[in-house]
Amino acid sequence: MELQGYIKAAQVAESRFPVGGKIASINVKVGQTVKKGALLASLNQSLLQTFLDRALLLYDKERADFDQKEKENLSEFEKRKRQNELDITVKNVEIAKQNLEETNLYSPVDGVVAAIDGGLVGENITPAKFTVTVVDTSSFYFEAEVAQLNLNQVEIRASAKVSLNGFNEPLSATVEMISLLPIRRDVYAVRLKLTSHQQLKPGFAGKAIFG
Repeated sequence: MELQGYIKAAQVAESRFPVGGKIASINVKVGQTVKKGALLASLNQSLLQTFLDRALLLYDKERADFDQKEKENLSEFEKRKRQNELDITVKNVEIAKQNLEETNLYSPVDGVVAAIDGGLVGENITPAKFTVTVVDTSSFYFEAEVAQLNLNQVEIRASAKVSLNGFNEPLSATVEMISLLPIRRDVYAVRLKLTSHQQLKPGFAGKAIFG
């Protein structure tokens, strides 16, 4: 039995800034291999760095005042008030640091940069506009389609050979999932785990050969 299908990726990460601003740098190129946590792009940080510096100065001032007042004989109410004021400056520093960190965009997975869309260096963007797509190439699989009449011929862990258009040698594969629901009337998806992912790209067409 032969089933037609395509190469797909289980992990395709579309990363976007949670804040808007001016793009300061784009640190990767399409086709570049990246590790999880790699810096993909950054927004201009000058204003947010100023906010952080200001928050740190206010914290230092409040901390010094708090330590000075601790030496005095204050009422419980006054002690709680001073502590609350100090806590607020601590939170303001944490918020300023978080806002600054959100101007950096990191890759959530190991993979290859597949696309960079929605902005150039020096351009002002909204949070939803700029996207860096990273595909985890180790998550490639082959998805075939099987008619309901032939479902009884496909089993989980069954072996198959995947022959891709333009490839000389077939790839060894194993059935790891059969969809519970049809993808369209009387047709179900069969997912095959591949033993090799080299030179593959999402969308490569081919067929899974059983038996």
